[in-house]
Amino acid sequence: MTRSGGRADPRRDLDPGPLAPTATRALSVAYAVGGLGVASIYVPLIPGQLPYFHLPWTMAALAVTYLLPLGVLLAAPVAPVGALRRVLAVAGVLGTLTLWTLPLGLRTPLVSLDPPWVILAVTSSAVAMAIAGHGRTAWALSVLNGLAITLDRVLAGPPGLGPTALRDGAWSVVLSSVIVGLVMLTQQAIRTVDAATATARAELREAAHRQVARDDRRWSRQFLHDEVLSVLNLADREDPALRDVARRRARSALITLNLASPASPPTTGDGPGVPARELLARVRETVADIDPGTTMEAELHDHLVVPAAVRTAVLAALGEALRNSLRHAGPGTSRRLRVRADRDELRLALEDDGRGFDPARVGADRLGMAESVLAGMRRLPGGGAEVRSAPDRGTTVTLTWTPEG
Repeated sequence: MTRSGGRADPRRDLDPGPLAPTATRALSVAYAVGGLGVASIYVPLIPGQLPYFHLPWTMAALAVTYLLPLGVLLAAPVAPVGALRRVLAVAGVLGTLTLWTLPLGLRTPLVSLDPPWVILAVTSSAVAMAIAGHGRTAWALSVLNGLAITLDRVLAGPPGLGPTALRDGAWSVVLSSVIVGLVMLTQQAIRTVDAATATARAELREAAHRQVARDDRRWSRQFLHDEVLSVLNLADREDPALRDVARRRARSALITLNLASPASPPTTGDGPGVPARELLARVRETVADIDPGTTMEAELHDHLVVPAAVRTAVLAALGEALRNSLRHAGPGTSRRLRVRADRDELRLALEDDGRGFDPARVGADRLGMAESVLAGMRRLPGGGAEVRSAPDRGTTVTLTWTPEG
């Protein structure tokens, strides 16, 4: 038997999200800032080298070198991670193509020893590919970029640059490979952390389900002890009035047990809700079955839909609060239930003018009020419960539920 309505969804606070998307955004920003920083070093070379290259190739190279990293920088904080990775992969491919097409864009070899402005500015293409998640391709681009730089230096510069071209190409391969390796190590570490986090979440969910099961068993035992045995005791009396009370309480117990059965709506709150007016009708039924002498005041404002699990929890808690009052408040006690429902809150306040008690002196073994009323409502998402009482000052039990969002 499962007590519907007392179970909070254990997944509510256990899904903070993986670290991998956040890391991708951070690495993308680092790539863009680093790429633009390196490219800015070669800006002074551009005006003097413009006559040596065809204009269409120069415009395309400028877009790949400056506009593409700038776009990544602006998109990194807000773009979907999947789209961001695709843009990074495109940036990696275009950067390598820019290096390999440089000889086609060359009109005449440079006369100075300065490298073509675009060479080192686009070597970050391998890093972009690594951040996009294509590790093997990133390693390949590191080598291809190094070969392209060597070839470009030889073809685009004055004669005798062979050793310098080899040095620049080798330096590009080493630097690019180190950064690609660091990116891949970072991504692997984050995947490990994400996997550990997912395992921890699963274990917490399982622990929460086990705790809910234990709570359900405690409630079942307490309900059977407090209510069913009480009904049987009343039924054994000779007084016909007491037998009528026993019949009403037996009917109420059956309603509660039916609501708490596995066939009832799921305890996570799934399933169709009920309008507040329909809940009020069920509340009147519950009160009439347990204590017809309880007076009721209801104030319904905006249309409020109450989830099935909330309805179940409220009716079960209200029934237990009424039964506690009947058992402990003393003879001659009057009871009043006030119900208020609007779009922001559902509130039920059950007041009696009985003998009352000191809540601080109630033992931990008194599960009826603490477990059936307070804990059951407090475990409900958006639910709450409070008991105010003092000796000879009566008792007030307040049940509340606030819609989420």
